[in-house]
Parts: sequence; C-alpha cells; structure tokens
Amino acid sequence: MKRALLVGLLVLGWVGSAVPASSTTASVSSPSIAPAQENATTDSDATDLPPGVNESGITDPLALVEAHQRTLENVSYTLSTSMTYRRPNGTLVGQGYTVTQVAPGANSYYAVSTQTVENDTRWFVGERYDLAVWANETDSVSARKVPDEETTYHWTSRERAGFEPTSQWELLYAAFGDGGGEVVGQVERDGTTLTKIVSTPSDEETPVRLQYTFTVLVDSQGVVHSMQTLHRTIFEDRPVVVSRTIQVSEMGNTTVERPAWYQRAVENKTTSEGGRT
Repeated sequence: MKRALLVGLLVLGWVGSAVPASSTTASVSSPSIAPAQENATTDSDATDLPPGVNESGITDPLALVEAHQRTLENVSYTLSTSMTYRRPNGTLVGQGYTVTQVAPGANSYYAVSTQTVENDTRWFVGERYDLAVWANETDSVSARKVPDEETTYHWTSRERAGFEPTSQWELLYAAFGDGGGEVVGQVERDGTTLTKIVSTPSDEETPVRLQYTFTVLVDSQGVVHSMQTLHRTIFEDRPVVVSRTIQVSEMGNTTVERPAWYQRAVENKTTSEGGRT
C-alpha cells in the first residue's frame, strides 16, 4: 500500500531527474534544473506580447494558457520540473525532479523521475524511488528502482498509466487563474525575446492555501519557457510550503526513443483487472 501511494504521488508531481533513454534501469543522475538564464533586460513596452497579456500584466489567463497548449500541441519539446515540500519552519518533507521528452502531439513520451520523502512522514518513511515511464499512443512501460532492490518492470495500457505530460499545464491555470501578474520587463534567451511576468498580491479574500507566488518567462506565442511558483497547502494535516519550477526547452529538437528495457516490461503485461497475464 505504501508503494502504491508513493507512485501515485510520483506521477502527480513528486517526480524527476534525467537519465539517458538507452539506460536499462531507472537509476537517476543528480538533477540539474536551474532558473532560466537571462541575457539582457529591455523595457516592458516592447511589442509582440503573449496572448492574454498587455503592457501591464495578465488580462486573460485562459487565453494565455490556451496559447501555451496550442503552440506545443504539435511540436516536440523537453519538459523539466522540480518540486520541494517544506514545513513553514524550513524542515524538508519531500522533493522530486523529472525530465520528460515529448513527441509532437504527445503521441509518445519518455519521463524519468526521482523522488525522496524525508523525516518519517506518515506514509513513506523517508524512502527514495526512481521511476522511468515510456509510452506511445496505446502502451506504457515503466521501470522502477527502490534502494537495495532490483529494478522492476511493468507494462500497461497508456490510458491506465496515470501520467500524461500535458497534465502539468494545470499548474498554469492554478497560478494565473485570478488574473494576477505584472509585466516587469523582457529578456533575451537563445535569441528569443521573453516577457517576464511576476505575481501580484492576491485578493485578501483568497485563502492562503490557494495563493500562488510566481515568476514566468513567456514568448510571443504564449509558450511558458520557465515558471517558478510558491504556494502553501496542507500535507498530513499540517501546513507545507510547495516550491516548483517548470522549464520547456528543445522545442522541435526533442527525440523520444523507446527504452532498451521495453521488452522486459512487456513481459510483465497486466490484465485489465491489474493481475499478471
């Protein structure tokens, strides 16, 4: 039961670091997810602002998020995320990292994750899991590594995999939903002009647990190239502060390859009831 709960959190957001697609295990190297490098700053009154944004800030959150999704819908890209849970006093509860390679139309993807939970939390007792998931339009295979145990391989249908890279965009709705966000300037990164938007104070009536502090870099097509958020929520009946970073890179230059351990996972094919065939 403990492992099932943990894997559930992995695919919902406690995920990630990178490993070569040809690796035969889910062993994960140390993550390297850093804030976007800003090469230059220009005035915020430049042209080509993203959809749903004017010189002041976000005016139409839905238009901005839909532009992000629409632009990435038919292009390959790499999505890197990190997440950290801490108590208000700074005590680490858990952290995770993931790197996901996504094919055009999300017809296939390859995600590699690592996650640790600290300080004897009620469910997980300070364990680390490494997880790799590859999927095409119909199938999904996974490789999971627990410390001091051999890697386990698994096959299931994609619809039962419990993970979709596009589900990450729900965070954009959560952060932009109240329309808060101020344009503070524009920066150049790899020859692309990005609009920098930072959160503005939430309405006093908004519960603290629903308030997001964010910084985003968005291109003129609406693609959020990087986003850093901070918000409070409840975990194990106690408050935690959740910090998260999302980066989109290698647009149009990402290749999704089937892992070398694919056949071993297929041999562990499950029935629709969840048992081994």
